[in-house]
Amino acid sequence: MSKNHHRGGLPWLFNPFEIKFSAYSGSGKTTLICRLINEMCQDFDIAYAKSDAHRFEMDKPRKDTHQAQMAGAQAVVINNPEARAKLEKRPANEIWRSLNLLEYDLVFVEGYKNHTQSPRVLLVNEKMLKEIADKDLENVIAFAGPAKERPEGLPLEVPYLHRDDIPAIKEIILETFKTRIPKTKGLVLVGGKSRRMGEDKASMQFGDKSMARQAYELLKTQCDEVYLSVRDENQELPEDCLGLPIITDQLKDMGPTGGILSAFKKDSTSAWTVMGCDLPLVNQDAIEKLYAGRNAQRYATCFKSNSDDMPEPLFAIYEPKAQNRFYQFLATNRLCPRKVLLNSSIELLEQGEYNYLDNANTPEDAQRIIEELNR
Repeated sequence: MSKNHHRGGLPWLFNPFEIKFSAYSGSGKTTLICRLINEMCQDFDIAYAKSDAHRFEMDKPRKDTHQAQMAGAQAVVINNPEARAKLEKRPANEIWRSLNLLEYDLVFVEGYKNHTQSPRVLLVNEKMLKEIADKDLENVIAFAGPAKERPEGLPLEVPYLHRDDIPAIKEIILETFKTRIPKTKGLVLVGGKSRRMGEDKASMQFGDKSMARQAYELLKTQCDEVYLSVRDENQELPEDCLGLPIITDQLKDMGPTGGILSAFKKDSTSAWTVMGCDLPLVNQDAIEKLYAGRNAQRYATCFKSNSDDMPEPLFAIYEPKAQNRFYQFLATNRLCPRKVLLNSSIELLEQGEYNYLDNANTPEDAQRIIEELNR
């Protein structure tokens, strides 16, 4: 175990998809990182993070923000329509640091030498080679250096690449990220009170199964574990759902958000595929499209509604970092999962001509869907 094994926190600094670059000063870390950013920025939203042992100054003298800092402001914030910045006169907080760059697909990290849990690219020069036997090589995914041939003394189980071979270094990074994509579990939301329908929607049938059971079996085609999300332990379930595993809302009276966060309380390391029990038109084709379009580096993957172009929050894959996003919105008294999606980095998929997301909220909706299914 690493000497800096996380104590009840997270095994990454800024983002589950981060790569740390380690080397002595002057070895070309920043040059390599900038070349990789230039190579990959068309496909990914990339952030860069650096720790510096020395003083740094990012503001410009005589600018308004600089004058405010010199006058004693502990933090200054500046925004324009295209960018924003925040400068603080205080040390970085390790807990809050892990929330700062979740919005991005991946993060390239320079410095933070005491953190070795993130995947690392180690740049080797003559000085590094002399000391390699004494280095902590935990989670090193590749060595990179100026030598065309592999230097002697490097562990053979870790590949060596020339530092100018940007495509090969990029490929190793992407393959590493594939191994970090979390598995998915399924959650069928059945905790609603069905006031507009006038009867329990979860128990309604548009075929030979209740809507809840139909959703459960669809999710089972992609997830090893699927649960019904219920509002309390006394909630009655459809007869064909008796005995299925349940997750009881731990956050009461919060609607779907309470169910989603209760699932993350049960397992915060898996992604959760969430489906409402009132979507009888969702079929095998729809769930396969959802998984084929999944982007695990975003907060969530979901379909765009054909009626209003809005994201559909109740047929979506929520990645583990989405739980942090939900809590940020709860802190501002916003409970709607659609608002979370609208204000977050997500993968938004087109449905195509077939409208999977037509839900059954009222008797009129149910009748319309029956007619659709009978066509």
